[in-house]
Formats: sequence, structure tokens, C-alpha cells
Amino acid sequence: MKLFYKLLMLTVVAAVAAPFILKDGAGRPLMTLDKLHMPEISTPALPGVASTLREVASKLPDMDLDKARAKVTAYKWQDAEGVWHFSDKPDGGGEEISIDPDASVMEFDGIPVAAPATKPALPSRPREDNATQSPSLPGSVTSLMEQVRGVNQLAQDRFDRQSREIESQGR
Repeated sequence: MKLFYKLLMLTVVAAVAAPFILKDGAGRPLMTLDKLHMPEISTPALPGVASTLREVASKLPDMDLDKARAKVTAYKWQDAEGVWHFSDKPDGGGEEISIDPDASVMEFDGIPVAAPATKPALPSRPREDNATQSPSLPGSVTSLMEQVRGVNQLAQDRFDRQSREIESQGR
């Protein structure tokens, strides 16, 4: 297979180099470096594009940002299995709710960053058998687990706060 690739590369190199080496009837090479150049390419003029764009823009409805930010009326109901459903159309006994598009915007409290833990000193003698040594030390695992619990509690607090906010919006 390697021989095939070598022969293929040799063929490509020969095909590229041949026009520079082979001579025409007058004894000059078929191609020279000074004959190589990029063709002049220009884009065609597009008459009327600007006017067409203006015409399309004039037919678009004006965007009223106050209406876009207005509260949205929706309906919610719970089926027999206890699953909540939401729709923009009333569905037999659904409760009408008003949704503020800015209600989901919550301030970011930031994640508390713990001070970097100091690494315990490693033994001064070299280890003979690295395969039997534990890759982590018990003190750093305990510290890591405490940090994980803190992040988990922070996530739970945020979830609870969002749930309360959603409930208050739904009433």
C-alpha cells in the first residue's frame, strides 16, 4: 500500500512539473512561472438591490418594543395524572395566568470561591511501585467533598428561590 502512495505522489509531481520541462515546437517550455497569474474576477453590478431592500423593509410591520415586552396571557391546567399543561389557548377549565417576560431574569449571586487548599508535602523518598499508591490523599478528598456539598446546597437554594418566584407569578 505504501508503494501505491509513493507512485501516486510521483505521478502528481510529474504531472505538475511536466509543463515546465516539456518544450513546444519553438523550443520554449510549455509553461513558465511568468505566465502563471490569477484571472481578473469582478462581481457583476446588481442594479436595484438597494431599492428592493428599501421596498421590502417598508412592507415589514413596525416593531413596537413596548408590545413585545408586554405580559403574555397563558392557560395552565393539570390532567388526571397530575401533569401540568400550559397553552396559549383556553382548554376547558384551564386557569388563566399572566406571564411577565422579564420574570425569569434573576440576579446572579456569584459562586463563592474557596481559598485554594494547600497540598500536603509529598514523601521525600521516591516510590518504587506507583501502581499500588493511591492517586489522592484523604485530606484533599474531604476538602473536595465539602466544596461539592456547598455547591450542591447553593444550587438547591437557587432552585427553591426560582420555584417560589414561579409560584408567585402563577397566582
